[in-house]
Order: sequence, then C-alpha cells, then structure tokens
Amino acid sequence: MKIGGMMWDKNYKGRYILIEPTDYCNCNCIMCTRELVGVENPHNTPKGFMDFEVFKAIIDGLEFGSEPLAIKLFWIGESMLHPDFKKMLKYASEKIVDKNAYIDLHTNATLLNKEMIDFMLTLGNALPRITFSLDAQKKCTHEIIRRGGSLDHAKEQIKYFLLEREKKHLLFPRFIFQFIIMEENKDECNDFVKYWADFINENVKISLDEAWGNLNKETRKKVLEENGIYEEFYGN
Repeated sequence: MKIGGMMWDKNYKGRYILIEPTDYCNCNCIMCTRELVGVENPHNTPKGFMDFEVFKAIIDGLEFGSEPLAIKLFWIGESMLHPDFKKMLKYASEKIVDKNAYIDLHTNATLLNKEMIDFMLTLGNALPRITFSLDAQKKCTHEIIRRGGSLDHAKEQIKYFLLEREKKHLLFPRFIFQFIIMEENKDECNDFVKYWADFINENVKISLDEAWGNLNKETRKKVLEENGIYEEFYGN
C-alpha cells in the first residue's frame, strides 16, 4: 500500500474522465489554490452542485474499450457534500458492470459515515480504490493544514471501513493514505506511516510524487532522512 498519488496496480492505469459532482469543500486547506487571492483559478469561480440528470447523461455517453477507463468522481471539491453522491456512485457502478472501467475517489474522509461506508463496501471492483487525503498525524497539525475538518472523525471512520472490509473478507476497495509533505507536517512523516502500518498490519510506503511543490527534491529527501525513513521509502 502506498501513501501518495502513485497507482498501486498496473491493471488500473489508462484513460480517465474527471467528473466533479461539486466544487464546494468543507475544508479550507492551506495548500489549496483558494489561498491565491486575486489570482484566477478554479477555486474562485462560482460554486455549485452537478444536476443528477447531467451526471447520468455523462455516464450514459461514456465509451469503453480495451484500455481501462477510470471515472474520477472528484477534483477540487469534496464529492461527499453532494446530496446525491450516493445515488451517483450507485448509478455509475451499475453502468460499468462487465465494462473495462472503474470508479476512483479521493476524499478528506471528514464526511464519511457508517451508512456511506456500508454502501461503498457493496460496490466490489467497481470501486477498487479510495484515497484518503489526511496530511497529518496529530490533531493540531490537521487543524492547521486541513482547516474545518476533523482528524479524529476521519480516523474513526477509516478504521471502521478497514475493519468492515476485513470482516466481510472483501478485496475492495483498497486504500491510499495521502500525506503531502510540507513544512507544517514534515516531522510527522514517520509517525503517520507507522500508525497506519501498525493498524492495517501491512507495509505502508510514502510517495514523494505528491509532495508539496514548495519543498524541492533535495529538501524532501532531507526531511525523510531526518525522520529516519529515507532508506525505506525514497524512490518507491
């Protein structure tokens, strides 16, 4: 299992379509372009929620082929804010049965609840992976970076997700625990990796591909060296 943005399985690479149910978000993260005051960017355009009929039309119009198609239901917003998100997941998953396609999801996990988790566990390989964007191990750090979210709630729900998946002996979804390295959290890299590795009883790796651009490659390597995890994780 990897932390970061790298694909975990060669069978899940290929074409993708990005469908954003909403560009609203319940967090105001410090690395988000919301912070770029006076600069035109996707975050300062008018916000809204995609109409379900529009979503259906997009899914109905997809073309499938020999190359896997990833349906990415996220971008700059938190998709779980959409009141019809569960219905969107259900519709998309039913439309790709026996098709060479799958749903890919990123979430800050702060809006997860048991009802949604139980539903997601019924989707099988239609939802083969979910990325949890956490970026912190300590509650105080999470409050600084992912302002407006609750790390305690996210951890609680993710643990429930993991335990229920194991209890039901399911292969999917698999999980990516994302940690974007930045000045505010760099001292928590090792603790973050160890925490989730201990909980899931699997090896967890960190990817530098998603590290915040303000830390150049040399600085990122130094951060990992200082935290005692350079040899284990760098270059993977």
